[in-house]
Amino acid sequence: MSLYKSVRLTASAIALAAVLSAGTAGAKPMKWSSQGDINSADPYMRNQTLSLSAMSHVYEGLIRRDPSTLAIQPALAERWEVVEPTRWRYHLRRGVKFHDGSPFTADDVVFSADRARSKGSEIKGRLPGVTQVVKVDDYTVDFVTEKPNPILHVEWATWGIFSKVWSVKNNSAEVVDPSKGDQPNFATTKANGTGPFRLKSRVADVKTEFTRNHRFVGLEPASEFERDRGDLHANQVGADPGCRPVVGRDRHDGAGAGSGHRPHQQQQRHESDGRA
Repeated sequence: MSLYKSVRLTASAIALAAVLSAGTAGAKPMKWSSQGDINSADPYMRNQTLSLSAMSHVYEGLIRRDPSTLAIQPALAERWEVVEPTRWRYHLRRGVKFHDGSPFTADDVVFSADRARSKGSEIKGRLPGVTQVVKVDDYTVDFVTEKPNPILHVEWATWGIFSKVWSVKNNSAEVVDPSKGDQPNFATTKANGTGPFRLKSRVADVKTEFTRNHRFVGLEPASEFERDRGDLHANQVGADPGCRPVVGRDRHDGAGAGSGHRPHQQQQRHESDGRA
């Protein structure tokens, strides 16, 4: 995928987020239409704008894009630096939990990198020239490249991180494509990310339904939504005023030589409140 297409895809995801979260005091159902269905609940199966945009609300990347400027910002990685010309080091956010309550660690990043480069994946291009992904400790990961790459993570906003434990437990370590004759696996219709929405249910070409992830504290969604026969329905919840950024202390003082960005107002991302 070209850089232009990647940025355009990211912009599409941000636009979809704005539609889903534009609640008002007099909230009414909203519809967002598309010519096709989400290909799969597995965002690694198809490098396709609609699928990646929708599932980016479920699966977060190591970085995200600023909704206004598209500048790269920390997400599951809170900071990073280039420690050698061909080695990038990412420091992961602590206290993050997947939707099933399991903790997010470096093992999940290493696993997701292997999964993204596996035979059935269509997002291999997210990790160009990466020769090794090394766990330094539970919250530090090194990406080793065959040659210096100053834009290594530029497309990582649409590379969502999977839970290793959940994937292995549910026989979904491999990426499968039912349209090519593969048998569907658990990740085809189920999901377990760290994002602001959880996948509630999915019936291909009929309905895909999402619900709020109450552990998430970043851009708090004000709606539950579902995609039904070509339309994405956002059913606003109560009189919630919409998607509210929760701004906290800037915890990214050491964004690192490789980040090229230090946000002045960084949003708190997650809390562990024990709610499912």
